[in-house]
Amino acid sequence: MASAWSLLADKYSTAETSIGHRWNFQSGMLGLRDEIDPTLEALQAYRAALHIVANSAGLFLSLTRLFRMGKPALFVPWSDISTSETEGAFSDKMKLDFPAVPRVSLYISDALGREVIKHAGSPVAT
Repeated sequence: MASAWSLLADKYSTAETSIGHRWNFQSGMLGLRDEIDPTLEALQAYRAALHIVANSAGLFLSLTRLFRMGKPALFVPWSDISTSETEGAFSDKMKLDFPAVPRVSLYISDALGREVIKHAGSPVAT
């Protein structure tokens, strides 16, 4: 069974160097919706394991070394990302969807999401 990260990697795997505004050791969750019932979503938590870099071209995602094995760095152009706000159990989240990989979503804190979008350099679809 494919993981959310591997589905993103099939489309967005990169060996490029990430240049831009960086947030290291961030927390987030990757959601993978069920193929048969898309209302069901399995969440993989990455606590203090995400490295996020934003620049005018797009969003780089990578993992700390402890979690990196078999999970390449990703680069997603802003044109392939849409955002929405969601309510979490303890705090609001920003949900990033990837229309080219429709079963996968990334959830990060609303505050971090706003900072990432601020450094995008161009509007991000909402």
